[in-house]
Amino acid sequence: MDYESEQAMELEALQAIFPDDLEEFEGNTPADWPQQHGKMWAVNINPSAEVGADDEDAEPELQMQLVFAHTPTYPDEPPCIRLRSVRGLGDAELAEATAELQQHIADSMGMAMIYNLVTAAQEWLAAAAQAGLAGGASHRGAVPAGECSSTGLGQGGQQLRSVRGLGDAELAEATAELQQHIADSMGMAMIYNLVTAAQEWLAARLAAGPAGSGLDPEAEERRKRDEAEAARAAARAHGTPVTAELFEAWRKKFEAEQALAKVQLGEGSKAAADGAAAGRMSGKAWFLAQMAAGKVVSESSEEEDGEEDGEEDAYEGDGEEELLDDDEDEDIDYEDDDDDGLLDEYLASKA
Repeated sequence: MDYESEQAMELEALQAIFPDDLEEFEGNTPADWPQQHGKMWAVNINPSAEVGADDEDAEPELQMQLVFAHTPTYPDEPPCIRLRSVRGLGDAELAEATAELQQHIADSMGMAMIYNLVTAAQEWLAAAAQAGLAGGASHRGAVPAGECSSTGLGQGGQQLRSVRGLGDAELAEATAELQQHIADSMGMAMIYNLVTAAQEWLAARLAAGPAGSGLDPEAEERRKRDEAEAARAAARAHGTPVTAELFEAWRKKFEAEQALAKVQLGEGSKAAADGAAAGRMSGKAWFLAQMAAGKVVSESSEEEDGEEDGEEDAYEGDGEEELLDDDEDEDIDYEDDDDDGLLDEYLASKA
């Protein structure tokens, strides 16, 4: 086997897969590595995407780095590896993860395995992030409300505690479920599987409905209010559906209104007939009679007639006044002859 060619091809593939996370390692060579080995490389490892933080831009709480180097006859002999903590991991956790990778190395002899080791380290880190197993307290954030958390109590131990909405009976049921998974997973790493099983149990419990003594009354009341509001919103959006019962009620109401209108119309006709019998003509009858005679009666025509009558009266009044003035002028006697005699006497005296 051309070991150098195999190693070069693996490095080329790793550079294509991890363009941002693979880099040449410039630190000191670990003391427990053999003297003969190739160039040292480092891969930055974060929790896997499917179980990582919700915010992709946020810094993960757990990070580590896999430092590796090819040995002369790799892959027929194990590569040199070393795990380094970048954030949130102690020596005990690094030793546990290293043991996990050593098992993968033993199972992969004779084939390129660096990519598989990186994947295994990523899965282990994701399980540690979910279960809160790292020794340092810096990576242990608050557990989201409504979820259950698992905390280590020593070798092979676990405990579930309620954060919100779960009673002792529900915790005991979930613990029994995890104990069954532990029995089925002896001899292999199981923490990630236990976390997944706890999440699946919690999802099934929520889908099953209220939990009796463990039910949060406020949450249930909010849920009922939200459902009622959603139903009202749907009714407003689609209107009231027409059913046979609603249509029958509407028909009866409509027929009653029509019958009442006919009775009122009949009473009006009777009143008009009574008025005609008494010698009085109703306004409607008078208007119809005017229309039949070819007369058009309107407010505008009546106003015009009134204006014309007023003008004629004014004209007639002016004529009578002029005639009276003429008569009075004829009756006045100015006695012009007397005035002439007085003038003659005045002129004679001056002479």
